[in-house]
Amino acid sequence: MRRCLAVLLLFAMPASAAISRVQKSSLVIVSNSLTCKPNLSSGTASGNLLVVWAAWTPGNTVSVTSVGDSQPLNSFPSAVGPTLQASASPQISSQIFYAKSIHGNAGSDNVTVIYQDGQN
Repeated sequence: MRRCLAVLLLFAMPASAAISRVQKSSLVIVSNSLTCKPNLSSGTASGNLLVVWAAWTPGNTVSVTSVGDSQPLNSFPSAVGPTLQASASPQISSQIFYAKSIHGNAGSDNVTVIYQDGQN
């Protein structure tokens, strides 16, 4: 069985102040799907940092192919990973993506994580 999950964190990054967490999404767990859609409940502001933590099993055959949100101009490069926890049963992999200085969205921000299963 394939399981994917993702968590979103949104941070405010003002030029002259400390970084602060604005909001986070609830944990989204998807079984037997290659798409995971965690969402932020309220709007985002231009210039914020959006972080996506994605994890999946089986960790040795599934990988993330893309991360995107409601704003097509936001780019989500990988910050860390993928990292395989081979000693877990089943094996788990995770990866962190980020979009810095995002283009804001007045409504809720819809994020999509797309996975690829190497066994298919």
